[in-house]
Amino acid sequence: MSPSHVVAHPQPPESFYGAWHVHGGEIQLRRDGTGGSYAHEGFTPDGRWVNVVQTLSTRLSANKKTLTITMITQHWEADGKRTPNPAPQDPLWIVPGDTFTATFVHPHLMKVTALQAHNAKESLGNPYLCGQGLASKYQGLCGA
Repeated sequence: MSPSHVVAHPQPPESFYGAWHVHGGEIQLRRDGTGGSYAHEGFTPDGRWVNVVQTLSTRLSANKKTLTITMITQHWEADGKRTPNPAPQDPLWIVPGDTFTATFVHPHLMKVTALQAHNAKESLGNPYLCGQGLASKYQGLCGA
């Protein structure tokens, strides 16, 4: 299913909080206004898998229909230990201070939009986050 065929859901059908995934990564959003995310970012020179790891802060809108997400810190890890960025020559997609909003577009499916991003054109790649229980016809939006 293409993103243009996703019909917006009129009300948030569930909580923003919990684990959400997209191809190559995951985001964890907590009710206390904190969160974290990781995504595959490459490999070390000796072939170990590297993730970029971010800490997040969140704020729920007064009408409870959007969640604002701000990236606080970012670092890279291999085997759970900090490691240098495996591709320092490549521009970063997002950096600390970048802010996004998440809204529901279907039960168990959120779309994230950049509010303030240093590289807005490239900041998200895939903007969809999938939750547990997403209808199979929408699962392709979040990648493999």
